[in-house]
Amino acid sequence: MISRFSKAALLSAALFGLGFAAVANTTTNASAKSYAKVKSNSKFTINSAERNYLSSGSAALYTKAGTLKGARKVASTSTMSRLANQSDNGQTYFSAYRIAKTNRGSYYLKVVSFDKTYRGWIYAGKSNPSGKTAVGGMKKVSTFDRGSLTTDISNATYSF
Repeated sequence: MISRFSKAALLSAALFGLGFAAVANTTTNASAKSYAKVKSNSKFTINSAERNYLSSGSAALYTKAGTLKGARKVASTSTMSRLANQSDNGQTYFSAYRIAKTNRGSYYLKVVSFDKTYRGWIYAGKSNPSGKTAVGGMKKVSTFDRGSLTTDISNATYSF
């Protein structure tokens, strides 16, 4: 009778252990950190003369939108601030060419510096940056002034 009891106890302990192992393997670890996801990523369609910005130094430049998983810093806020105050004949101005919106409602602009040293995504705010003079870490600048042509110049034929 004791041997039957010990066999039953041993068998129930083994089954309990197998059941515990199965449950432990199927549970997932909870992560407190959640990342944003991109809802839309499209070409920035405003006029190319109106897509030029100068950094304000209030936002960093990232390889992806700053809140996405795997985003790395390309230029810190202090670097962006230094670029804003650097006099280099406009080579540290930025041109925006893509716009992304995350599922959290944040907009990001993909920008490249005129000298092509810096390229990445910068925070542009909670509303669409099209037509605004200041967006997140950038402020709009005019890099081209359209002049008027005389009739002689506009009617002439040129060849290269």
